[in-house]
Amino acid sequence: MSRVSASIILLALAPAPPAMAQSACVLPNGNVFKGAYVVEFWKRHPAGTVLPDADASARAPGLRRTTARTFVAPRSNISKADADLISRKLAVALDALMAQPSLRELHGVSIIPTINMRRASSGLIEANLTLMAYPIHLEDPATFQRDGGYFTPGEGTNINVLFNTEPARGRDPGERGVCYGSRLRRVGDADVLYVVANGRPLAVDEVVPVSGRIARAPNPDLLDPKVPATRLQFLDVQLRTGNGASELARRVARPTDNVGRIYAAAFMTDWNGVAARMQAVR
Repeated sequence: MSRVSASIILLALAPAPPAMAQSACVLPNGNVFKGAYVVEFWKRHPAGTVLPDADASARAPGLRRTTARTFVAPRSNISKADADLISRKLAVALDALMAQPSLRELHGVSIIPTINMRRASSGLIEANLTLMAYPIHLEDPATFQRDGGYFTPGEGTNINVLFNTEPARGRDPGERGVCYGSRLRRVGDADVLYVVANGRPLAVDEVVPVSGRIARAPNPDLLDPKVPATRLQFLDVQLRTGNGASELARRVARPTDNVGRIYAAAFMTDWNGVAARMQAVR
């Protein structure tokens, strides 16, 4: 394997100032966004930063794909024109994420994006832009180098940018407030940023059978099936990190590892602006 060489900026890891983190992500009912410290790290440090105690794998330049292959589910009845249009819309989201300092110059992590789409029962087209973040392990014999970066096959963490995919029915949509300028909700152990682009409410109040109490539930009419299937109505940005949520809560996830990098990129992206630019794509 060739010797690792790259431009690296070494900076000590310092915790985010509490006042800064709180003002950037204000949540109701005393809720705290556990990932604020990794966002604040990348707001203060430039692309290419690695920690002083980083080993050779954490310093290795990562394979960085900036275009996504698109896969359309069989028998989806999606025209090439519609698939291409939605792919171009999701490319706006991909460009915004990859422009963030945590993903602009990779060390210790590789990023591979893909797009999958299918026709929903409503007639709308659901699409998913996935950015997989894979840690690099130079000692792994399966590791290879391509296009100036290293890649180690295996498990990774991911960001899913969902286009017109309805929230799961029958469960609290988990609205939490505004974090770094974007709406935030919680689904299980996943933090989810979202934009309702059609102006409809994400959730409604409904009466729970038997108890008669009022509970929040996903709006069954969130998406309008009568509009063109390629028009953005709802954008959901889900972070699926395995044990990452627990690591963030315990502040053991490092800002420069795969979890820290994708969290920072997701929360530093202006999703309202992304949705507006996606709407303008023709």
